[in-house]
Amino acid sequence: VLAIGDRKNCPPPPGLAPLVLFLLILGIGASLGMQTGYAINPARDLGPRLLTAMVGYGKAVQYWLWCPVIAPICGAQVGALFYDAFYFTGEES
Repeated sequence: VLAIGDRKNCPPPPGLAPLVLFLLILGIGASLGMQTGYAINPARDLGPRLLTAMVGYGKAVQYWLWCPVIAPICGAQVGALFYDAFYFTGEES
C-alpha cells in the first residue's frame, strides 16, 4: 500500500490508485479467504469474535483472535517500518 503512493516507485496513473488497491485486497482475499473467512479487517471481525467468546465457544475463538485482529495491525506496522528503512528514499522519511 505504501508503494502505491511513492512517487519514485512508478505510481499508477491519476485516478487508478483505488483500482490497484482493490486488486491488492482481492489478491489477499483470494489467497487467504477460505482459510480465515476473509479476516483482514480487524474492525469488522472483532465484534463477532468477542461475542462468541462471551457466549462460551471456548479456546478456539481465543486462538483465532491473533489472526484477524492482532496480526494485521502488527503486520502493517512492521511492513511500513521495513519499507521505510530499506526501500523508501524520499524526503518525507
